[in-house]
Amino acid sequence: MNQGNDLSVTDTVTTDTVTTDTVTTDTVTTDAVTAGVFAAVSAASDFAVDVLTLDQSLAQDLDFDSLMFTELADRLVDTWPDLPLLDKGVVSPTTTIGDVIGWVRETLGDGAA
Repeated sequence: MNQGNDLSVTDTVTTDTVTTDTVTTDTVTTDAVTAGVFAAVSAASDFAVDVLTLDQSLAQDLDFDSLMFTELADRLVDTWPDLPLLDKGVVSPTTTIGDVIGWVRETLGDGAA
């Protein structure tokens, strides 16, 4: 496991709701894409993974600024090297964590897991 606050898809997150294999947020259970995005958002924002939800807006709910968006983009590319950088054309003031997960899946295609 990484030391410090750096999380990646290969880390095991020990909380009641998230592991790298399965993410359970409220009643939603899904795969490593969700876990990877949650880990990246957590690392970029310093919010604990277990308080993040799919419907939280990055800018409005989590107070993301331009540096945090850059950190998120870098972490996503570190996790999925074939992913292009997350840019202003993808995000808006209302972009949610769920939107980012959808973008990762759409961009990487069916093999995103």
